[in-house]
Formats: sequence, C-alpha cells, structure tokens
Amino acid sequence: MKTFANRVVFLLCVAIIWEIVYRLSFFSPLIFPSVITIFDALILGITDQSLLLRTYNSLALIFQGLGLGIVISLALMTLALINKFFYNIVRNLIVFLNPIPGIAIFPLAILWFGAGRESIIFVILHSVVWGLLLNMMSGVDSISPVHKEVGLNLGLSRLKMVKGIYVPACMPQIIAGVKIGLSRAWRTAIAAEMAFGLLGQDAGLGWHMSFMRNTLNIPGLFSGIILIAVVGIFLEDVLFGAIEKHTVKKWGVTR
Repeated sequence: MKTFANRVVFLLCVAIIWEIVYRLSFFSPLIFPSVITIFDALILGITDQSLLLRTYNSLALIFQGLGLGIVISLALMTLALINKFFYNIVRNLIVFLNPIPGIAIFPLAILWFGAGRESIIFVILHSVVWGLLLNMMSGVDSISPVHKEVGLNLGLSRLKMVKGIYVPACMPQIIAGVKIGLSRAWRTAIAAEMAFGLLGQDAGLGWHMSFMRNTLNIPGLFSGIILIAVVGIFLEDVLFGAIEKHTVKKWGVTR
C-alpha cells in the first residue's frame, strides 16, 4: 500500500506539472495535449473496449512467447547441467545470440514464418530465452559448493540434483530472469506490432499506437503509452510479487 501510495502521488505531481506546461503554451497542443484530453481518450478507449482488446491481444502473444521461452530455457539449462558438451554449446549460444536485439531478427522471422502471429512469437522467444538462460546459468554458478556436496552425498542423480538443488537454490535469479524476459518481450512485441502489426480483431497495442500516430490522434497515442506502463507495473508488482511471496520469500531465500 505504501508503494502504491507513493506511485499515485508521483503520478499526480507529473500530471500537475504536465498541465502547467500545457497551459503555459510552451508547445503546440497538437503534440502536447492536455492531461484532461489524454484522460478522456483513455476512458473512451476503455469504455468502448478497443484498448482492452488491443491489450489482451498483445498480452496473449507475450505470454505465449514467454511461456515457451521458460520451457525452452529450463530444458536447455537441464541439458547443460547434465552434460558438459551441452554446457559448452549453451554457453556459446548465450554469448552469440543474447546481444542481438529481438527486433533485429524480425525481417528474418517474416521470411521464415510469414507476416503473422508466428513471426512475433518467434521474435519474443529470441528476446526471452537467452537472457533468461544467462540468469539461470549465473545462478547455478553462484550456488554454494556445500549444497552440491550434500546432493552428491545423498546419492542424487544429475537430474534430481537439478530438480532438488539447482532450481530452488537459483530461484531468485530465475525470477529475475523471467522479469527481464517479460520486459524484453513486452518491448519487442510492441515494436514488432508498430513495425508490422496484426490487423482487425488481432491487432495489439503496438498497432494501436501506430494508427494513432498516423491519424495524428496524439491523446490516443499517449493513452496507449499510459496503458503500457500501467500493465507493466501491474505485472511487476502483482504477478511477480505473488510469485516471490509464495517461493523465495516463503523459503527464506530473500526478504
């Protein structure tokens, strides 16, 4: 509640400063609309459900890509921990592919999968997997040797070591990696939709913002930006807050 109150106060201060700048006419109203106008556009988009539909479409793509990315990352990490040969392959894949921005491979995705949902999900996968794997592998490397020795003394197989020791011990890094993956997927999906978004009922927030820009509906453009920020904060505080509460905080790994 304290964090929520701080953010509300901060947003109110920003809104007041914004409105003062607007009324002093430092910028043209065409590119710097009033807070009231932006709020009206946001309420209109919510009441007619157009913004809600766009948000749902974007989140559906993001969570599909994120879910697949988590599964692939866990599978690759397990293979890397079981076999030294796969460990070197995974490390090299992270080194070479992680620095490449997801949007940079979007033209290639269109050539491979066509202009549709599959291309955007592929780009999201690329944005999620390598960063998440990097966090997972760093978490494994930071595990105390004592934990590994306990598992060996108990006679655990490599697969059981991964399930019973490695994953719980590096859960904070895994959650942090999922957070980073979600933020990268969010940005990548919006950018991909702005560059080449799905049309009609499948259109997402990126397409909405691109359409608002093309039609010079600047309040509608700002309403989309606000909604993107609100959804991001909700996922960070509510979704991941609940996950951390029932995992690492419950286990006493973090406070």
